[in-house]
Amino acid sequence: MIAPLLILLASLAAPLAVPLAQAAGFDCAAAASRTERLICANPALSAADSELSAALGAALAASPHPQTVRIDQRRWIASARDKSMSPADLLQLYRTRTAALRAVVAERAVMDRALDGGMPASCVPLIAVGGSCAVAGSGELDPPGGPRLRWRIQRWSEGGQTLAEGVMVFSGEGATTRLLTWAAEEGAVFDPPALITTAWAVLLDLPGHKSGSGNFSAESLFVLREGAWREVDISVWLDQMEARLPRGLGAWKGIFPDWAKMTADTPLWRQGDGNCCPTGGAAHAVLRLDGDRITLVTLQRDNRP
Repeated sequence: MIAPLLILLASLAAPLAVPLAQAAGFDCAAAASRTERLICANPALSAADSELSAALGAALAASPHPQTVRIDQRRWIASARDKSMSPADLLQLYRTRTAALRAVVAERAVMDRALDGGMPASCVPLIAVGGSCAVAGSGELDPPGGPRLRWRIQRWSEGGQTLAEGVMVFSGEGATTRLLTWAAEEGAVFDPPALITTAWAVLLDLPGHKSGSGNFSAESLFVLREGAWREVDISVWLDQMEARLPRGLGAWKGIFPDWAKMTADTPLWRQGDGNCCPTGGAAHAVLRLDGDRITLVTLQRDNRP
């Protein structure tokens, strides 16, 4: 790919020297929206899109949760980039998003330096939070067809109150040890990671929930493919369920599927319900692992409150 700076300079000096189809991070020949056509017609925006595309690729490779990066990118495109705005405002939006993606890469570099190729005995600064940190649990998992996994849960507390928790999972042993994934969040509680072995897949579940006005999910899921772990997008089926529910009904709190059975159950809230008291009945979902995402197969409703 032509370097973004060279694209910008060449476009400014001789606008016809660089084909627009090569200028942006997407194919300008297939540009469909007004925003995409604006980007392709503007050399500065086209160069910014190329920079963002490179930053996105690096963030996906560095992030412990690449599916989250993909989801955030899709939402950014729909809710920010594709909103009508001036070229100057759009350029600033690109710069802000590119900086956020580069921060993901920088965070991974800091983490790798702190770990220095292995699991340290003391706490790792997974999150900027006060209090003291202690290792709250650790263990090993032996997935069939994959390298041994080691995990650790860290807890930050102050005055007997838990402020935050984090979980780390390492893959391999000795010189081949590497950090597979990690998560940390204020108000979150993580349970020990678990292997789920079925006839169709080997899954790694990192169960967790967040406190607050309800019990919200902080869970992540991985699938073993050809000896390597890939994060599973567990948000798609929730969007599909929301689209199938009648207007005025929704699942307001965390849903914790049974990944071994690929089913999920949740109460339903009506508009005007309190957090404590859903009156919209319940829903039972049958799910499916479709590539690297969970999709909704069927949804059954019980209308009884």
